[in-house]
Amino acid sequence: MNIAILAPFPPPYGGVSVHATRLVDALREAGDDVAVVDVGRPSLRMILGVVMVAWRRDRLVHYHSDEGNWKMAIVLGLLFDAVGAKYVITLHSFRERTAFRNVLVRTLLRTTYDAAERVICISEHVREAVRALIGVDAAQCTVISSALPVSTEERMAPLPSAVPQAWLGAPVRVLFNVSRLVRYHDKDLYGLDVVLDAWRTVNVAHPSARLLVVIATVVDAPLYNSAMEHVRTLQGVDVLTDHTGLLMPFTVAAHVIVRATRTEGGPSLSIQEALENGCVTVGSNSVPRPLQTMLFRTEDAADCARVMGEAIHQVCEHGRPTPLIPSTVIVDRLRELYRTSTTTARS
Repeated sequence: MNIAILAPFPPPYGGVSVHATRLVDALREAGDDVAVVDVGRPSLRMILGVVMVAWRRDRLVHYHSDEGNWKMAIVLGLLFDAVGAKYVITLHSFRERTAFRNVLVRTLLRTTYDAAERVICISEHVREAVRALIGVDAAQCTVISSALPVSTEERMAPLPSAVPQAWLGAPVRVLFNVSRLVRYHDKDLYGLDVVLDAWRTVNVAHPSARLLVVIATVVDAPLYNSAMEHVRTLQGVDVLTDHTGLLMPFTVAAHVIVRATRTEGGPSLSIQEALENGCVTVGSNSVPRPLQTMLFRTEDAADCARVMGEAIHQVCEHGRPTPLIPSTVIVDRLRELYRTSTTTARS
């Protein structure tokens, strides 16, 4: 099959870009002809790349988006319609935006989604959100998880030299990742504040454990400054900021992974990666998580501390759990959807 993947590609290594990279590798390994256009950084090269892949009638376009890229989605939808290109869209999240209260915006966005061969949502939560916020028929949407298997290249990637040695030397290493330090409903989206509050209690019970906070991008400087002030009052916490490389080397080195998001599009690639690497995973119950995840109540620092403590105790008593065996079902489902999209007549 001839497929064009339009998505943000690394760096930085966020959930969407990591998924897109793994998808390209999996499709090429399956023998598909895959073209790639990085739409994460608008440029003349990006525009020319989009036009070239859209113009080819024998190539199915697969665009990866979320609620933040609604403007680009509308523009691409108009372009695809003008040249008669077939396309599918994956929505990796879909949260409320002020722009969605505008009737024209909703209409244009719904037209883009309705004209797609299929809209792929990474979770039922995303499918319900796009139906409620934009009015897209749920029947137009297919739920397929974004949790593709971790590549060998990712597993073999070395730790950066900037990794704190104190964390590497700790008998129990806890990892908390923040892709974008940004507010959601005026609170930290990733729940760093919750984890830091919880760590004060955890550190008393488990002083030998150490927490590493890896921050890729700081969007909200006041939020970052507040968090750093909080860190300075704690023991056993290291922070690595502006990390634009792979998270996987940290995951391989960690024993416990914590995900405290107040909301997100799906179960989280970070948790899936951690399970595949034999880590104990701790997550907020803001969205459905893999069954192996130890859950705490979203925004509840005391409950987070309790579960983090149980996770550390589990590592101390039993070591790492058996790594989760990744499934190839997701790639198979996507390729079947591609086949269906390229063989059916455009409505």
